[in-house]
Amino acid sequence: MRGFFAGRTVHALLLMTLGALAGLSVLVATAWTLTEHSPRSMADRFSNEEALLDLSLTVLRACVGTDNLEPEPDSTAHQMLATVASVTGALVPAVLLGIVLIKIVALRPFVWRRRASISHAWTADFPGYSRTNANSDDAIIAVRTTAASSSTSSG
Repeated sequence: MRGFFAGRTVHALLLMTLGALAGLSVLVATAWTLTEHSPRSMADRFSNEEALLDLSLTVLRACVGTDNLEPEPDSTAHQMLATVASVTGALVPAVLLGIVLIKIVALRPFVWRRRASISHAWTADFPGYSRTNANSDDAIIAVRTTAASSSTSSG
């Protein structure tokens, strides 16, 4: 699973997280509407699009930890849905932090070589250093390569 996340950009991961939260919010709002104790018919409950959107946004805020759902006192289903939203709201900051940390840890700016090599100083991949030492017999020990050039090097 780490490989899946490591292969995505931070923007894509944040967009996927927001999409998952929006989807969960719609599901919870739908279940909430289905299980509410109301004299209105199901058709009346689901035909009020503005109320469904408001409920979905309230659930979304609860799922990110900035709001709470107010369940009906005698409704076990509402209690469970409010608990799901609250637990999700507690976990979302950790998930977002995890996304950032995975992306930081997944960066590999250097690839270590299997063997160190001794090279002339003018072959160094440092912009000013190779020019300065172009006519010298100085040597450097190469123990790592940049990630971009590691795909072309053999060792």
